[in-house]
Amino acid sequence: MGKIALVVVPLLASILACASSKPAEAPPSVAGACKTSPGDDACDLCTAAKCCAEESTCMADSACKSADDTLDACEAKAEKAGGGLPQCYETFGATGTLAKKRADCIRSSCPKECLGASAAP
Repeated sequence: MGKIALVVVPLLASILACASSKPAEAPPSVAGACKTSPGDDACDLCTAAKCCAEESTCMADSACKSADDTLDACEAKAEKAGGGLPQCYETFGATGTLAKKRADCIRSSCPKECLGASAAP
């Protein structure tokens, strides 16, 4: 009986301590990362609706955010040249894991809106 009490008492104390503690707070999110604004284009609207998690994660990471700035410049050049958007996303996705996840989401969920392409069957 003494051995059982030695095991049960610490176990019970751990359970009670855990039950009375405050729950862990959620990490701060990137506020407004997926909200749309007047004047947003079809790509912005689609990515906000369908790739919010990937967008938020990327914008919270300094390396991915920097790669996104480069993506924005590439998109502007591609649109002015009349083509090349898929290559912009290919280059962006090659910069890291978070960028790849975001680029993959955009390519699969918003190809027409962001790449000017038809959705894959």
